[in-house]
Amino acid sequence: MKKLALAGIAVIALGGTAYGGSLDGLKGYGEAYVGGQTGVEIDDGMTLLDGGTAEIFGGGGFNVVMPVSNGWNLGLEGNAQGGSDGTGSSFFTSQGGGAIHGFHRDSEMAYGVYLGAGVASEDDKMTGINVGLQAAMFGPDNTIIGQIGYMSRVRGLSDGNFMTDAGLLRVLYRHFYSDDMMVSAGVTPVGGICDDGSDTCFVGQIDVRFEHQPEGWPVAYFAEWDFLGGVEVDDDSGFNNRALIGVRFYLNGDSIRANNDGGATFNQPPAMNIQEFVGGNLE
Repeated sequence: MKKLALAGIAVIALGGTAYGGSLDGLKGYGEAYVGGQTGVEIDDGMTLLDGGTAEIFGGGGFNVVMPVSNGWNLGLEGNAQGGSDGTGSSFFTSQGGGAIHGFHRDSEMAYGVYLGAGVASEDDKMTGINVGLQAAMFGPDNTIIGQIGYMSRVRGLSDGNFMTDAGLLRVLYRHFYSDDMMVSAGVTPVGGICDDGSDTCFVGQIDVRFEHQPEGWPVAYFAEWDFLGGVEVDDDSGFNNRALIGVRFYLNGDSIRANNDGGATFNQPPAMNIQEFVGGNLE
């Protein structure tokens, strides 16, 4: 992961030099958040295996974009999150990672590719990758984003309970009530192999987000709810609820809408969220 981050920073720095000799064109944000989650695991006989211990967590991340030339952009994002079972007896990194984005953008649309990698820790630990295509359409007061990709644990380096050779689709809708107020909703279905290649898993995430930056505030605040549900065919099923609140600082004085249209338009799909869910609620 360090190599990925350093490589991305080097690429952005080179792009900034090519663009204008400085990083003045850098757009994006940094953020921090806290939250909680609880989940349920059920076996194929509908017997409750895990009633869901409440977990508290906190974390943060960044997503920065540098224009290169002729509408092309390079982006780097990263995040880290730590969680506790609430008793104080354990503390572990639930998930973390990063991604590099390359995309072309104009006033009507954006399209490109992403490459991400990360780690997830639930009952076990894994290292994973996700790669795919992405596109966005900009409307008068909304943006529609679509991503299609592949996600997998890294063979030989990860626990077998997590997903591998999985296909992913993400659709995200953002509605802007003003330049400084947004509501978004996304859905991410995934299907692939789990449990050392012997079973098939189907998982989905639904997420809803509200974000607002009051006039005169240096940061925006946001709240998000995620629901994950899934099934391991002929084996366990389960679901997970997570809620979080946080603050986000936009670079170069951007508004929420200006960042969407001219900054960090894309985030990588929630691959590590899904892997964490599979490792904890389906195994």
